[in-house]
Amino acid sequence: LASALREAAPPEGLHLVWLASQTASVPGRVAPDVDFIRSLMAVHEGEFAQELQVHDDPQAWLVAASGCHGLVAMRLHAQLLSLRLGLPTFCLEYDDKMAATSAMAGVPQAHRVALADTAEQWQVRLASWLEAARGATARLPAIDALEHDALAHRRLLHEAIAASGRRPVPAQWPGRDWLSAWHRRELERRLEAAKDEAAGREARLSRQLEAAAETLAAQRLELADAGAALAARDAELALMQGSNSWRLTRPLRALRRLAGGRAAPPHGVPAAAAVSPPLPSGDLDWASFESRVLARRGQFRGVFVQECVIDWNTPLFQRPQHMALAMARAGFLVIYRTGNFGGDDVEGFREVAPNVWLTNRPEVDSLRGVVRSIYSTGHSRSPASLAACSPDDVLVYEYVDHVDPRISGTPENVARLLELRQWALGGGAGLVAATSRVLHAEACAAVGFERALYLPNGVDVGHYRDPAQAQVAIDPRLREFRARYRHVVGYFGAIAPWLWYEAIEALVALRPDVGFVFIGPDYFGGAARLPEAANVLATGPVDYRALPAHAALFDACLIPFAPGDIARSTSPLKLFEYFALEKPVVVSSGMIECTAFPEVLHGDSPATLATALDQALASAGDPALRARLAVLADLNDWSRRAEALARALGRLPVRPGPV
Repeated sequence: LASALREAAPPEGLHLVWLASQTASVPGRVAPDVDFIRSLMAVHEGEFAQELQVHDDPQAWLVAASGCHGLVAMRLHAQLLSLRLGLPTFCLEYDDKMAATSAMAGVPQAHRVALADTAEQWQVRLASWLEAARGATARLPAIDALEHDALAHRRLLHEAIAASGRRPVPAQWPGRDWLSAWHRRELERRLEAAKDEAAGREARLSRQLEAAAETLAAQRLELADAGAALAARDAELALMQGSNSWRLTRPLRALRRLAGGRAAPPHGVPAAAAVSPPLPSGDLDWASFESRVLARRGQFRGVFVQECVIDWNTPLFQRPQHMALAMARAGFLVIYRTGNFGGDDVEGFREVAPNVWLTNRPEVDSLRGVVRSIYSTGHSRSPASLAACSPDDVLVYEYVDHVDPRISGTPENVARLLELRQWALGGGAGLVAATSRVLHAEACAAVGFERALYLPNGVDVGHYRDPAQAQVAIDPRLREFRARYRHVVGYFGAIAPWLWYEAIEALVALRPDVGFVFIGPDYFGGAARLPEAANVLATGPVDYRALPAHAALFDACLIPFAPGDIARSTSPLKLFEYFALEKPVVVSSGMIECTAFPEVLHGDSPATLATALDQALASAGDPALRARLAVLADLNDWSRRAEALARALGRLPVRPGPV
């Protein structure tokens, strides 16, 4: 500021009036402004005419400010009062609250500076403001609207105070908890609005269920036709197996079975990319698990049962596995249920991590007094089966996504998940853990603040900082691709329908000198929609154990979700993993869970995404940015999520029954 004043302001005719806003010391918090202002005045000694005014009365401060031709504001209240007086205001936005006020009031960008702006920007903008301030007296038009809103809020508050039973005496508010009275009134209003919304949601759900039922009936007819075709093929197979050629080749098939019959991984895919779960040797039966493990449940903070949602051994290590590990580290005994759908082969109980037991056994239903986690994306449990659980159990509904055909698949699955959501938000779940602000707001409206928890995704920071990652074998295709491009931008996760493929294709064409890498499994045909271009590499899935080493080759990271409900309501797990990699991140602008972090760059079109990508690549490796991203990763470690869940469980009121 001193440098900008010296460069931008002519000494003649400029009179600096320094107004202290903090004139008294608050022990343990803040000190007065006066000494610091005097040090600033010393910097300009002999350059400008100056004076210091110290007013303990806000009205006197206001009178002094109104006698000036313009005001440089470094405090929020100085900014508010200056704008209200109609003074030309130059805003030193040391905090987001000042930036928000400038934006609402319509302060021109040329009259605003942030601490991160360059000295040249301060000088140019201050000079522009001084020029504009000469003779300017008109208030910004938005101020009148903001004043109107503020007075409306004050009127509402006064009405609430009056309705609480006693009108307070000005400046002496004796013995009345008017804030609680207003809060109760506001909660009643929200409850009525939530009831109306629930009624509307129930009507919409009923229509969706009817449509799903019609689709299901059509699918059953198709299934019957498929069954008839299968019966015909079985008949053909029986004829083939009775043939001479089938009998002659029987010894060759026996030799193949003796050799193990395991198929080699696809050519060019590293061994680390193939998930190989252990063989089912040594699994405990129910009786052994009871005597050896459950007998010690008193040593734990509780028993956490992750109901079946995704196999433990999958190419994408997701929130259920991470939360299971984190809850175990937090002192819980964790039972992770699987359907052995593709990656798992457990027969009984198998310890896959300290105090984390993988199982496919139904006896887990008989446990009492446990925490059961069910997911909004999981199909394994119906409301009826959950309602039959012990009343001593606490059911946690993990509201991780909007129920959407692009995520949930068939109409039958969508109908089942909608029914589960209605049951959980209708009172069936003791706690709703929502991963995004949009879903959390919906949960609060349905079950109330006490039983709704904002619990976004996180990251296993230790995994991404493990020195052993330096020894991981890298897919040779990625190494060769990395060598061809100065800059490489990467994405890892499901190659799914909700990616913004049109923008990806345009972005790849706009930046042909940048390499784009997509790591992850195909989901509902998404991989086929990736652009076929020389600067695009799609590797397929990479094992989570080797993922940090592969992603370390990126210069910047991308999360290009298509605009819509999925983008707005998703907390991408990969965002926090990118933070742990200390890589700059670019997302599509609709991803509000990501753009809430000022470090995250974004764009709402291919052109703005390309610009954001250029900024990200320019900042790659910047020590200050890397340090900030590392701190963000630490603040969003899965262990913190587990502790937040444990605390919320401890605060729960008595669980009500379903509505």
